[in-house]
Amino acid sequence: MNTLQMQCFLSIAENRSFSRTARELYVSQPTLTKHIQHLENELQVLLFDRSKHPIELTGYGELYYQAFSDFFGELKRIRQISLKHNDSFKGTLNIGILSGWKLPAIVQQTLTAFCEIYPDIQLTFENHNIKRILSLLHKEKLDACFIMKDFIPESEDTNYLPLFDVPKYLIYSPKLFPSEKQDITVADMKNEVFFSLYEDDTDYTRPLIQKYCQQYNFTPITRSLPNIESVISNIEFGKGIAILDGLTTLTTAEKIEKLTLSPPHTLCLAWQKTPKSSLLPLLAQEFQLTFAKE
Repeated sequence: MNTLQMQCFLSIAENRSFSRTARELYVSQPTLTKHIQHLENELQVLLFDRSKHPIELTGYGELYYQAFSDFFGELKRIRQISLKHNDSFKGTLNIGILSGWKLPAIVQQTLTAFCEIYPDIQLTFENHNIKRILSLLHKEKLDACFIMKDFIPESEDTNYLPLFDVPKYLIYSPKLFPSEKQDITVADMKNEVFFSLYEDDTDYTRPLIQKYCQQYNFTPITRSLPNIESVISNIEFGKGIAILDGLTTLTTAEKIEKLTLSPPHTLCLAWQKTPKSSLLPLLAQEFQLTFAKE
């Protein structure tokens, strides 16, 4: 059991909906269901009556809802008391976020909780492309960043904490297919142009596209574009397709369709193994507490 599972349970109980909670947390519904199944298996009780619409808490679910709510309240209170006896936790942490992303609610909640626990630690956020984020992290201009595991370089200098899976989508315009066509797959896209992101003379996404299409026995036609806005604009006009993650806010644009791909991406918190700031381990610890693996 971990606090992520507990927070997912509380969110579902408040929304009375798995699908709505999955959208709010930016996770797939199967991933959310898995968290609850792990929790129910460990507690050996059913927490939700899934036969009701909307779903309802069982008697045990109501007991655990109160218990988990009390737990988070007490945890916050104890941490605040302990901090009164230590005034050394002061300073600023600079966090990098990929341009075009909207962080999931559960990540925002963890950051908010961190700020409440450590009120004298200021968090600042910067949005950049992949190459810029990795460069600033290496130069210690950023203390940490949120990034997909696929983009983390294989280096002895970088630590990362896997947080959770994020849906991976193939984005395309409905103009590409007749309206009556159903069950569209990646194989149907073999003659389409796959757009990749070309950032400051580095193409980060082309190798991932090529690797993904290998399992469908074709070599993709690729074209590089400078930013995510250009990718979406070209897709809307039916000029090609792209593989994007579920955190990219423009994947909700009109005039495009989404095909869920497998496996999903893995969102990570990454930082240098020898961080410049002595405060960084506190942030890593907070995320470790929330997102510890089962």
